[in-house]
Amino acid sequence: MRNSVVAVLAILPALAHGQGARMDAGDPEPRIVVTATRTTRLAPDRFTLYVTVEGSGETPAEAAQRGAQKLQAVIAALQPFSGRDAIVAIPYGVSPAPNLNGFPGSSSQTSFVARHVLRVQPGRVDQITPLAVAAIAAGASSASPPTFEATGADSVRRVRYGEALTQARRDAEALAVALGGRLGAMIEVSSSSGPPAFPGSDGYAGFVSFVGGYDFRGPVQPPDVVVSATVTVRYRFIP
Repeated sequence: MRNSVVAVLAILPALAHGQGARMDAGDPEPRIVVTATRTTRLAPDRFTLYVTVEGSGETPAEAAQRGAQKLQAVIAALQPFSGRDAIVAIPYGVSPAPNLNGFPGSSSQTSFVARHVLRVQPGRVDQITPLAVAAIAAGASSASPPTFEATGADSVRRVRYGEALTQARRDAEALAVALGGRLGAMIEVSSSSGPPAFPGSDGYAGFVSFVGGYDFRGPVQPPDVVVSATVTVRYRFIP
């Protein structure tokens, strides 16, 4: 049994969907198992970008030195957008540069590249493009698409768990009556929730991908962050 219920709340809008109920006759005592999900969409209030910084040289030491110089220049360029505390530098070490000729064992001189990744979390979602532009202009190799987040996601999910439990009990009671009996005591409850995402994403927590076709129609709003809470509850069924 599956149904769809839309509930409009005074504070946070929520959508109830994916309810399922079944009769579990595998045990000596018959049981009713119900699953209910509550989902909420939140406006994102922060985002994360990953900026790659590379420095090359004829020796590992030279590559590391140039990479560190570029890193400091990029950090200085990004501080006006987020401040030093919101910038985390992750070193990825030094390695031989890829052979662009495509021939292994070629006689060209080996060069090296040092890599760093900066995790940047600005305070405003309207800084995505200016931040990426500043990073590239200061010497960064690339800037990732944004990952959108909502700081209140955990609090909202906890509220939705209570609502999902209420919905699950109502469905279980209706199923028990339809079977000619009544609902007994609760036996077990379990919960699950995926990472926050947004509509149309591929399941990777709010990550915006531009790999596919991109049709620009002017300024757009950041996508909503979707927070879901699912509970599965087992009840005794009394015939």
